[in-house]
Parts: sequence; C-alpha cells; structure tokens
Amino acid sequence: MKIAVILSLCLLALIISCKQREKQEDIFKDVPIAYTKFFIDSIKHKIQLDAGVNFTARPSLKNNEYYYDERNFRDSLGNLKEYSIIERWDTGDVFTNYYYYKSKLIDVSRKIFTSHIHQMSNYYFRNDSLFDSYIKGQLVQIPVHTLLNRGYRYLSYKGDIGDTSFRKYFGKKSYPPNSVITLVE
Repeated sequence: MKIAVILSLCLLALIISCKQREKQEDIFKDVPIAYTKFFIDSIKHKIQLDAGVNFTARPSLKNNEYYYDERNFRDSLGNLKEYSIIERWDTGDVFTNYYYYKSKLIDVSRKIFTSHIHQMSNYYFRNDSLFDSYIKGQLVQIPVHTLLNRGYRYLSYKGDIGDTSFRKYFGKKSYPPNSVITLVE
C-alpha cells in the first residue's frame, strides 16, 4: 500500500511538472512558408539598424596586424539579438553573424573577404530547421547542427561574450586565450 501511494504521488508530480513546462512560441505561426525569407531578412535588417554603425565598426590595420573581436547586441530587456565575430588581417576580413528573434536562432551569415577570396554564405532557420541557404564563392557549407549548437551556445550566455580586455589588436600569430569561438571549422 505504501509503495502504491508513493508511486501515485510521483506520477502526479511528474504529470504536473510536464503540464507546467512552457512551450516555446512558434514565431513563424502567422508567416506563410513563401514569406519566410522576407520575414527573416526584415528582422535581420531591423536588428542591424538598431545596432548601428558602432556595432559593426572595425579598425584599420597596419602591416602584419591582426584584430579579433566578439560582440553582442542586446535589446533593452537584455535579450540577445545579434552575436558577431570579427576577424581582421591587414589583407582581409572574416565576419560571422548570428541573428536571433524571440530567443530563436533565425539566421547565420558568414563573409570572407581577402585580396584573393570573396565568399559569402547565409543560412535561414525556421523552427530550428534549415529553411534555405545560399553560398557564393568557394566556401564549404557549414553543417546545420554545428550552426544550431553554436548559435544556442552563444544565446545561453547571459553576459557579454568575449573578454573585453582582449578586444584589441593582436600579433599575426596571437589569438584571445579565452575565446568561446572555435576559429577553425
């Protein structure tokens, strides 16, 4: 009898806890499939406008200098809207941007510009599934699970990502020792 009461209480607690879990809102519920890319692009554009020029500004480099920076852009409530990684050499740039809407990863873009290479890729996500992508140049496609894992890992950090003391110039062979970014894919 004791065992039956304990089991029934455990079962009741399990049922109550399952019902109290919040389902994540489907941010695309009112967006027709055909308009998904337009919807994501409009949110991305709004985020870029809100972040402003100071968010995307980067320094001019002299010969053999290297710059690395991780940046967050959050709204007034502290919700992550954009996470960017900027790598800059005297001969080129690599920009990787993760865009979020209502705590959901919606877009990842990567641009590589050097004197010899011009590559761009963009990945659109609808409910954690790759909706569409395009790749321009010789860029190797990044696996979807890698993008999602990185995107949600960055989202899970509540404070600023990257150590602000390392937001400065680096020598050609030097990288920030505590970066959360894997520089090699």
